[in-house]
Amino acid sequence: MRKTNHTRRLAALLLLLPLLCPAARGQQQAYKLAATENTRCDFTEVWPLNDLGSDILAQIEKRPEAKTAVVVYGLPPGDAIVYARGAKRWLTEMRGVAPPERVLDIYGGPATTKRLELWLVPAGAAPPPSAPPVAGGRVTLFDTYDYWPGEFCGPDRPPSLLVFAEMLAKLPGWRGTIVVRPHVDPRRVPEGTNKDPSPLTRRQAARRAAGDRLYLTKTLGAGAGRVRAVVGAPATWAHAELWLIPPAATAANGR
Repeated sequence: MRKTNHTRRLAALLLLLPLLCPAARGQQQAYKLAATENTRCDFTEVWPLNDLGSDILAQIEKRPEAKTAVVVYGLPPGDAIVYARGAKRWLTEMRGVAPPERVLDIYGGPATTKRLELWLVPAGAAPPPSAPPVAGGRVTLFDTYDYWPGEFCGPDRPPSLLVFAEMLAKLPGWRGTIVVRPHVDPRRVPEGTNKDPSPLTRRQAARRAAGDRLYLTKTLGAGAGRVRAVVGAPATWAHAELWLIPPAATAANGR
């Protein structure tokens, strides 16, 4: 009798297997094509994106019914999000591999080293999950940006502020703070640095902070009452920081 019952349970399980397992139902699942930590702002050294004969890009082009997911891991989260969008733009506008609606840009989560992954998402399959940029309701450094675009890369201030404004719109009750940090010694730039050939004085940092806040509130539509701008402590390289402040911290500070 026990053997008969066991056989019946096994038969029932086999009947349920197609319902429990997407692969058994014949559904395709998203899968990773490639990954790299060799990321550059102009994408010239991102393998395999710069490889004109890459089989990876050929796979994407041959699957017009599928989508491509650009997943970027890193900290601060805003930097990874901006990079994912840049990689999407590179694939769609510069390389013409796929139309924009077929390419997804996804924040994969925190990582000590920025990492990019390319995924193929067949029709009907779920894309890789997006990680929350903020977790646990903590004060979060969302992004940083320079005021010097560098020799090869475009300015990162506009895309950083754009993503910051979008994030504030998704986080009701949260506030944003722009902290502009001047150079620790604006009269002398250390040899070998390409961070800030025109380092900021404290007065210049104050003007930058006010201008960035105005751009964020007037041009990008972030609520003026939700954004403040301050001059921070001097740093070894002049830059700005974008901080997300949760409601609890705002209430505790009486703001």
